[in-house]
Amino acid sequence: MVPVYMRWIVIVFLAWGVLQHLIKLWFTLGYHKAVLFNHQPGPCRVVPGVEHGAEDITTLPNGLAFISAGLWLPGFPHDRSEVRGRILTFNFSDPEKGVKELNFSEEFDRENFNPHGLSVWTDPLSGRISVLVISHQRRKDQVEVFTYDVATETLEHQETIRDELIYSGNDLLALGPDSFYLTNDVSHGARGSSLARKLETYLLLPFGNVVFYNGTQARPVAEGLVFPNGVNMSPDRRYMYVGAGFTEELRIFRRFANNSLVQIESLPLHSFVDNIEVDSKTGDLYIGLHPVIGKTPLIHYDPWDPPGAQVLRVKNAVRGPDITELFVNNGTTLQGSSVASFHQGALLIGSVFDRLLYCQVRTT
Repeated sequence: MVPVYMRWIVIVFLAWGVLQHLIKLWFTLGYHKAVLFNHQPGPCRVVPGVEHGAEDITTLPNGLAFISAGLWLPGFPHDRSEVRGRILTFNFSDPEKGVKELNFSEEFDRENFNPHGLSVWTDPLSGRISVLVISHQRRKDQVEVFTYDVATETLEHQETIRDELIYSGNDLLALGPDSFYLTNDVSHGARGSSLARKLETYLLLPFGNVVFYNGTQARPVAEGLVFPNGVNMSPDRRYMYVGAGFTEELRIFRRFANNSLVQIESLPLHSFVDNIEVDSKTGDLYIGLHPVIGKTPLIHYDPWDPPGAQVLRVKNAVRGPDITELFVNNGTTLQGSSVASFHQGALLIGSVFDRLLYCQVRTT
């Protein structure tokens, strides 16, 4: 028979372990950040025409930005019937024109389009622009591949990519018209179960991964991540950046010729890391973050106590990072910032479920 004092020792150790985890979870969800002090890099204004989110943005070197808008997930503040999946463009060269909604080719199933991560690839020989978008479906996720017709401003649907290893897609990075890296933010089992998803979230289980799809099939290239989110690459194509959401880190990987990855660095950012955009000229990273992820619909959304927004710029991410906080808001102007895209002194800041913001950057 186990002595009574041994039982109490076990109970105390278990209670201490649970308490430690609850304290860690409290800080991970950002509840310790009681006050967010608003500041911005210069004058900012709301871009009309975006009411239900601009979750991801990718900007071409000529200043044309592609935006995935209208993502809907359970827990979002808008009713599903109010939200429509769209792809928008915004021209940094003429910001007063605002956003333009692109048409889809007739055969595309736009009714069930639920866009999340987005990536754009330009053929260096023909100039053909391919737009790849993760679309959430009821049972599984898929990647929709389009060609952008500049003359008609239409997305011509090319194919739908499905694979057993594409099941909970969050973001992707196109390397060609049908090849890409993609982050799965939770495990395969949690994709279809709200209970399993909540358990993975609250227990901070490292079941997320990064996969590479080569045009025919996907394979894992990085595993053991807690809710991996944004993914992008350095201009020289040698390094990959992955946002590890709940561990509040920027993971840096060395990329090899066969597209495999080896982690070389982990940079703490102290907020939930969402999408990552890279300036093609300087290599600087612009990152959308959630300073208090616990107030977003992913955990619990209260319109009277909204989640804030944050944008960081990271210079020299691989060798001696220099981090600048460009934007913070307590939710009065923007809620749930998910992405920031920079072009020639201006910044577009998108949200998972809220508005789109355009800012001039006067911060050096």
